[in-house]
Amino acid sequence: MGNWDRSEEGKVWYREYQKKFAHQYPERIRKYQKTYRQRHPEKMREKRRRHRIKYKEKIRKYNTNWMRENRRKLRKEVIEHYGNKCVRCGINDIRILNIDHIKNNGNQHRQEIGAYYFPKWLKKNNYPDGYQVLCLNCNWLKHLEYQENKRVELKVGKN
Repeated sequence: MGNWDRSEEGKVWYREYQKKFAHQYPERIRKYQKTYRQRHPEKMREKRRRHRIKYKEKIRKYNTNWMRENRRKLRKEVIEHYGNKCVRCGINDIRILNIDHIKNNGNQHRQEIGAYYFPKWLKKNNYPDGYQVLCLNCNWLKHLEYQENKRVELKVGKN
């Protein structure tokens, strides 16, 4: 066969030829593609736009899964850095561990950093001091104890 023609056989031959060529000369193909993209930015922009429209649901699903998995890995990494177990009761089940602000200033801190994913912020800032790992129960107990101490301080201050 050797020559490309418009028959089905010719199309199959040409596809195989392209695969072999791409396998033999990957650098040449990359260079050509880069040059083409630089020379035709409007075409590339339109091609990306059509692709996003055509595969909108598939892209959304992929991005959602990627973000979920990425956040899970990041959360695990941050918890491992801060001790990987509750500092009060010692439980080490990653599903119920949280990062806690030691000084009980979590609300204020969230307002300062804005809508930033907290574990990402911790990693970006090189895991600063002032945080600890608590399980959900111990975190809630700490919150209740803090509220009780706050009420006692208010009562003492009024007298």
